[in-house]
Amino acid sequence: MTAMDPVHLHLLLNHIPIIGLAIATLSLLLALLARNSGAVKIALALVLLTSASALPVYLTGENAYKPVRRHYADAVGMEWLDTHLERADRTIFLFALPAALSLAGLLLPRPFSKWNTPLAWAALLAATASFAAAIWVAEAGGQIRHLEIRKSQMGD
Repeated sequence: MTAMDPVHLHLLLNHIPIIGLAIATLSLLLALLARNSGAVKIALALVLLTSASALPVYLTGENAYKPVRRHYADAVGMEWLDTHLERADRTIFLFALPAALSLAGLLLPRPFSKWNTPLAWAALLAATASFAAAIWVAEAGGQIRHLEIRKSQMGD
C-alpha cells in the first residue's frame, strides 16, 4: 500500500475543522441551553477534537502547496492558492483558543465547577470565531480548482 500524497491527505482532512466545528458548536450551544452537564462535556470534547484538527490540516496544506502550484492550479488558481495560504497563516492560531478552553472545561476539578459554564460559553464563542475563520480560509481554497464556484477575478 502506498502512502497518500500531501494533496489528497489535505483534501481528506480539511473538512474536519469546517463540518466538525459546525456540528460541535451547535452541539455545545444546545447542551448549554439545555443545561445538561453531560451533553456539555461531550460537546466540549467535540470542540476540542475538531478545533485541534486544524493543525494537521494546516501542516498538510503546507506540504501540498508546491505540488498544487506545480501540477494542478491554473494562473488564477495559483492566485487563489496564495490567498488560501495567506488566510491559513493569518488564522491558524485562532483554533488553539477553543481547544484550550474546551480542554480546561473538561479537566476542571469538581470544586471549581462554578467555572464550568462560563468556560463552556467562552469555548462556544471561540469555536464560533474559529468556524468563521475556517469558512474564510476554505472559500479561497475551493476557488483553486473548482471553476464552477470560482469568482471571475481575484478580489471579486
